[in-house]
Amino acid sequence: MAERRLGLALGGGAARGLAHIGVLQALNEAGIRVFAVAGTSAGAVIGALYAGGLSPHQLAQIAQHTTWAHLARLTVPRRGLVDTRKLEEFINSLLRGKSFAQLDIPFACVATDLVTGDEVVLREGNVAAAVRASASVPGIMVPVVRDGRLLVDGGVVNNVPVSLTRQLGADVVVAVDVNAGAILDRDPKGIIQIILQSMEIMQRRALRDEIMLADVLLEPGTGFYSGIELDRAAEIIARGRDVALAQVERIRQLMAD
Repeated sequence: MAERRLGLALGGGAARGLAHIGVLQALNEAGIRVFAVAGTSAGAVIGALYAGGLSPHQLAQIAQHTTWAHLARLTVPRRGLVDTRKLEEFINSLLRGKSFAQLDIPFACVATDLVTGDEVVLREGNVAAAVRASASVPGIMVPVVRDGRLLVDGGVVNNVPVSLTRQLGADVVVAVDVNAGAILDRDPKGIIQIILQSMEIMQRRALRDEIMLADVLLEPGTGFYSGIELDRAAEIIARGRDVALAQVERIRQLMAD
């Protein structure tokens, strides 16, 4: 009997999403092959780079030398405070301009149609452009126009895309919720923190139904980190690795059943 195929559903959470790298490290160390990845926002960024051939070690090195200045620049406020074309260029350079069809493993990411409120699954064309749309937090980042639609962060509608991972052909799905355990700040400082906290509140109820579809749910305990703390990459990655290592045998068993 053939081994069942493993898929990862990687959730959004800004800097907290670096925990996904640790999850990939643990699976790699255990010799567990990932068949497919679906991601939202930060999960889309990490998932795309991994699907494009970057190793967990390479991802960790990149994360520890990346700042927000590499990913975004301030813009004149109209549709957002930050222009993320630098994020697209950053991902595009790492992936060497790959399309979805050129990735090593199946990958898809989720965005939200700001006009209709619909979930939009992105699986075709340039990967970096799609990931930018998936990671465009409304109110902070300028929305992305793609195929005539105005797209923002997929976390508005589906922050941990388990069902999408199954659609990519995964038999066993490991979901990673990097926001689990987050405590709402009693006094959020600044507009960015206020918007990120509002996103977390909005996601909580919608998330429950989706993560129930996963075979394994990993919660790295990164909820107490701020979404802007890229400078704590090593700590956040380590938490993802630890929580995944604790579930390696369970994942192996599910893949063998």
